[in-house]
Amino acid sequence: MNNKIRKLLFVSILGLVLAFGANYYSSLENSPLPTVTLEKTENGVDVQIQNFKVENDLNGRKDWILKAKKATINNEQQVVKLNDVNVTYFLDAGHVSHISAEKGRMDQETNDIYLEGDVRFTAEIDDFIQDYMDRKRTPKNPTAANGS
Repeated sequence: MNNKIRKLLFVSILGLVLAFGANYYSSLENSPLPTVTLEKTENGVDVQIQNFKVENDLNGRKDWILKAKKATINNEQQVVKLNDVNVTYFLDAGHVSHISAEKGRMDQETNDIYLEGDVRFTAEIDDFIQDYMDRKRTPKNPTAANGS
């Protein structure tokens, strides 16, 4: 009786391990790992990253995700040059917008993203414009009314 229970537990655990392994393997196929190469220039070294991905959080919630097939980081100019760019922007109330472009650049100091070449924008229109404008009007570092 104990051997049957042990065999049943062993088979169950083995099945779980195989299921988790298959799930992990399929997730790797869907999101390839980044590849990093270094390129020496006259002014230093540029870093090139294939399958580039950056996520930004704002007040503990996901604000946006930037993905690019190729990113070249120029540390001297504080700019990341991007190829085949996709940005997903998360607004309040579950609204999501998507922006894609052939090329772009991101300012490393401000995280501002500039896109060019066949730029496409899609969003849920319901309250998108009002939500966006409300967010822009909200100060980034709110202070109390009395200045303290």
